[in-house]
Amino acid sequence: MNADASNVVASSYRPPNRRGLLELYLPIVGLLFLVTLAALEGHIPLSRMTRDMAALAKVHPFTGVVSNVGILLWCATAAICLFSSSLLRQRGAHPEARFLLWAGLMTTALLFDDFFMFHEYLAPVHFHINEKAVHASYFCVTAVYLLRNRRVILEASYQLLAAALVLFAGSILFDLAGGHSWWILGEDGFKILGIASWFAYHAGRARYWLVQAPVGQTQATNGMGLHEVPATAASN
Repeated sequence: MNADASNVVASSYRPPNRRGLLELYLPIVGLLFLVTLAALEGHIPLSRMTRDMAALAKVHPFTGVVSNVGILLWCATAAICLFSSSLLRQRGAHPEARFLLWAGLMTTALLFDDFFMFHEYLAPVHFHINEKAVHASYFCVTAVYLLRNRRVILEASYQLLAAALVLFAGSILFDLAGGHSWWILGEDGFKILGIASWFAYHAGRARYWLVQAPVGQTQATNGMGLHEVPATAASN
C-alpha cells in the first residue's frame, strides 16, 4: 500500500458519533445499574458482583481453566459469525449471511448457557425446567439449523461440523450418565473438543466467504476455509 492509499484509509475512519457512543456505553452502564440494584435488593456485597470469581472464592486462577477456554471459544465463534453475517449481507450473499446468523445466535445461546450454568443450575432451580428438557430444546434448534441451511452446509466439506455435533452428543451422554473422575473428564473433554471443532468450522467458512470467495458466489471449500480459489477465479 502506497502513502496515498494509507492516507485515504486513515482519513476514512471517524470516531463514533453521539448515537454510536450511546450504543457502546449505554448497555454497560445499564449492566452496572442492574448489578448495583441486585446487590442492594439481595443484600449482597457489590464486590461479589464485579470482581473476578477466582479472587472472590480464593482459589487458584487456573481453577476451571478448561471451562474458561471453552467459553472464550464460544465467544470468539459468536463474534465471528455475527460480524461476518453483517458484512456478507451487505455484499448480497444472503444464504451465507443467514447461515452465519443462525450459527451466531445459537452460539450466543450456548455461551450464556455455559457461562451462567443455565441447564445445570438456573433452569432446574429457578425456572423449574428439567435439564433433559433443555437438552431436548437444543437438539430441536440444532435440527432446524441443519435443515434450513442444508444447501450451504452441503456445498462444502462439513467434517468439522459433524465432528462437533458428535462430540457434543458424547458430552451430553456422559453428563446424563453421571459419575465422577474419568466420567467428568469424558464429559468436559468431549465438550471442549466439540467447541473447538464448532469454532474451526464456522470461522473457516466465514473466512472463505469474506476473503477468498467472489462476492455473492459460494464455492466449495473445506471446513477450515483453507481451500484455495482456482487461479482463473483469482485473476478475475
